[in-house]
Amino acid sequence: MLEPWTALRLLVSDLGTDLVGSAALRKVSHQADFFHERAWWTEKVFEPLSCREARRAHFAHACWDRATRPIGPGRRMSAEKVALADARRSAAEEDFFQAVRVEALAMSLLAPLSPEGRRWTDARTADLLAETECEAARLPSFYAARVWRHLHRHRTRWNAHRVMWSGIEVRVRPGSDWGRERVLDAAVSLHHAARRLACAQEWPAARAAQREQADLQAALADVCENLDDVRVAVASLLDHPRRSSSLVEALNSRLRVLQMTDRNVPDSRLALMALAWNLTARRGTAPRAEPLRATQHRLRRRPPALVRGAARRDERELTCPPIMRRARLHRRERRGVS
Repeated sequence: MLEPWTALRLLVSDLGTDLVGSAALRKVSHQADFFHERAWWTEKVFEPLSCREARRAHFAHACWDRATRPIGPGRRMSAEKVALADARRSAAEEDFFQAVRVEALAMSLLAPLSPEGRRWTDARTADLLAETECEAARLPSFYAARVWRHLHRHRTRWNAHRVMWSGIEVRVRPGSDWGRERVLDAAVSLHHAARRLACAQEWPAARAAQREQADLQAALADVCENLDDVRVAVASLLDHPRRSSSLVEALNSRLRVLQMTDRNVPDSRLALMALAWNLTARRGTAPRAEPLRATQHRLRRRPPALVRGAARRDERELTCPPIMRRARLHRRERRGVS
């Protein structure tokens, strides 16, 4: 599946079994896609916990109603049962917020740097995974087991984007006691200093960032021969994290439409479609919005007679009695007209 890309260093995609298996066969680093991971947390964790909290809130409200209503059928509910129902609702709400905290910890693994602002290491990754698992253990047992299985099954795919740092060429000057890793760490600090200087609102903070930037710039210029190239590569990794397959998903949005019409898309057609996609000029807008814009353009260019006819039909629908409106709708459904 990945044979045509011989120089592939990092695969960013969803965690489907076909892609996971292809990356393992090719021994390519596989990075989990940020978009699909957020969708997994929403579908598998947040939505069930939210429904659980809603059910308990509804039951607690019913208990309060039975305990406080002055008249009505049935026995009054005791204060102990009302307190128990409200405590269960509060516990379900706290479980949901705990899941949000666990998801935030897990998603921080997909960030280009650690929470401390440093480059990821194996030890820091293991520590954050252990912290995430410890927080996930506080969830209800079913969801704690589900999160634990998901984290452990793909534990090597959360910050596999670290492999991109090995592709940065760093030429250290002969005789320097600095190593490649130290140069990269200093380049990261230089990027942070430049960002703080650009966002500073007060003079002391701006001056401190300016001095730090000047010191790091001078030190790196003495030890690194290709400092400009290193700074550009570091800024690219920090400002544009390799954690989302949005380009692939944009192409898939076109491919799914083609599959709906032709049912089968051969490899030759797919290659031609990819070539056309790469040669199409786009002006910074989302590719998914292009069909919508085209549809809106066609609607704006409808003939005036059709527009007036649609307006008169809508007016008749609003002014006719409800019985006639339902009869017309029934006749349209029988004729197959929407």
